[in-house]
Amino acid sequence: MNTIINRLDDLPAVIDTHSLARLTHGRLTMRMLDYALGKYARSGRLVRIKRGLYSKTADPFYVASRLYRGYIGLSSALYMHRLKTEVEGSVLVCVARPMRQTRFLGKTLMPVNLSRLAFGSTLVQQGGFDVPVSTYPKTVFDMLYRPAYANYFDLYRALHERRLAPGEWRALYRYVLAANLATARRAGYVLEREAPVWFVKALRRRSDSTKGASFFLKHSMRGYSPAWRLFDDIGVDRWKNAE
Repeated sequence: MNTIINRLDDLPAVIDTHSLARLTHGRLTMRMLDYALGKYARSGRLVRIKRGLYSKTADPFYVASRLYRGYIGLSSALYMHRLKTEVEGSVLVCVARPMRQTRFLGKTLMPVNLSRLAFGSTLVQQGGFDVPVSTYPKTVFDMLYRPAYANYFDLYRALHERRLAPGEWRALYRYVLAANLATARRAGYVLEREAPVWFVKALRRRSDSTKGASFFLKHSMRGYSPAWRLFDDIGVDRWKNAE
């Protein structure tokens, strides 16, 4: 077989047969590539993600970040930042457009669409690879911006274990300013007891600038907070003392 297949060390950690076929300039057909890479997968030298896509590593965080060209976020980012010890069945990766989830070695690789706000990452070492992971303040923001994918028990526990530094609060505030009113109200409601006074006051001014209420997630009129004009329709308040 061609040397581009025989030398696995020269190939990227995540191998796409379509991209690999282009590199061979037609010398190897898709069928030949699928056969060769499938053989390596059966021998344990590669891990099959799906048809035409293989990985040299079994680490789901690295694979998710490479597969979706995004960064690990939300509760998965808290795990990568060592602010959470439990490994869940899903790896959440933040992306800039809607994408379909994938199964990989018993885990669900779940892309979360943040559209224009899919930025704010750093590199974290995992399994010998540099994995893009949301920074700590961006992790907090993303959990407020996409509450359907957030675990607020994890968030409060992380905030109690590792407080944001002054510069991180400023970064978080800039992210909140770039989002919608509902996100600002969620941020004020969730972080009121954790945040510096200036942060809370600034979000309160933004919240009070517009009449009408916002919903945390479900558009159910339960758990209303008059201070933030927000319906806590998923009961976030119950996790505020999580440790």
